[in-house]
Amino acid sequence: MEQQTTRKFTPYRERVAFKFMNQIIDNALHDCRVVSVGLQDAQWTPIQKAMVGIIPIGMSIVCSIRELVRMGYIPSAKILVRPLIERVALADYIAKNDAAADDWNNGWSNKNKRLTFAQLLSILENDHKEDWEIYQKFMVDDFNSVIHPDPKGDETFLSENENGQPVYWLETVPSAFALADNVCAASSMAATFLASHAKRAFVYKNNDRRN
Repeated sequence: MEQQTTRKFTPYRERVAFKFMNQIIDNALHDCRVVSVGLQDAQWTPIQKAMVGIIPIGMSIVCSIRELVRMGYIPSAKILVRPLIERVALADYIAKNDAAADDWNNGWSNKNKRLTFAQLLSILENDHKEDWEIYQKFMVDDFNSVIHPDPKGDETFLSENENGQPVYWLETVPSAFALADNVCAASSMAATFLASHAKRAFVYKNNDRRN
């Protein structure tokens, strides 16, 4: 009887995608912390007031995803990408729209002006076509199927055990490499977007005000 061999899986933290994401997140956190020094400015613009909450919470989600991938909780990390990209799309929309910033600061009081996730994604797609193509390739098309219970969505979480059999894992998932790499790529892009909007809202706006 032939002896069955078992596989050893490479930790996610040693993969190129994770290392790249890790560096991108650290860079984004550095930029956002530099920006936070100016958050005591009493003369905030409506966009600055909105970004004070949107961006830090978005970055917190990014950091949560990083830790989940590091530990191997890949389904949870993938599910968190959905609210992360919604926050990225919202930041991008508000950054270009003073009226939307005012409505946000008023608690989204005008429900008719509150954009749905699909509408925010459509705006993001129109404004960032190249980035959108990357997002759509590995993330956007299956958001609903992984957020809500769905047999097709659940199948995306199948990955091989040490004997090469596709299984659902109860806790950490040691072998969902393609899915983890996609999550890392999406999180890297999100962190870059959020840091960019932080700098645009505070550094560049403040410089314009001084000149």
